[in-house]
Amino acid sequence: MADRHPVRRGAGRRDLRAGWVGGTRHAPDSRFVTGRARLGAAGPRARLPEHVHDGAAVEGRAAAGGPSGPVRTCVGCRGRGPRHALVRVVRVERDGQLRAEVDPGRSRPGRGAWLHDDPHCLELAERRRALQRALRAPTLDVSDVRRAFGVDHG
Repeated sequence: MADRHPVRRGAGRRDLRAGWVGGTRHAPDSRFVTGRARLGAAGPRARLPEHVHDGAAVEGRAAAGGPSGPVRTCVGCRGRGPRHALVRVVRVERDGQLRAEVDPGRSRPGRGAWLHDDPHCLELAERRRALQRALRAPTLDVSDVRRAFGVDHG
């Protein structure tokens, strides 16, 4: 029975090279042909095109002008930036209450969230409850973080 099955008898790869997709033959430039089928028809040394950035092929991330090193996302504005440009906020438990504190060394244990050093990003994170979500705390005291960012209202 296995020799009667079209996929199990080994004809699947040959059919892709010939332009067979889903039991129907399509032209090699058809929208139904997969990338693998087009490469198979092109020969064994065919490669997919490189990603193009500003009109030139790019080999790696550093060559693209992207940030080198770790990249983090601000939970307030959702903007991305290098690790050294963002402030890490960690969840700590003091007196049975969950609090958020700034981690100046960016190395304290526990769950952390990242914010730009901008009071506007902190306000956005509070309004969207992004710090509570990122730190997995339903209730969170952020007064220490507000004080560190220089925001007066509470």
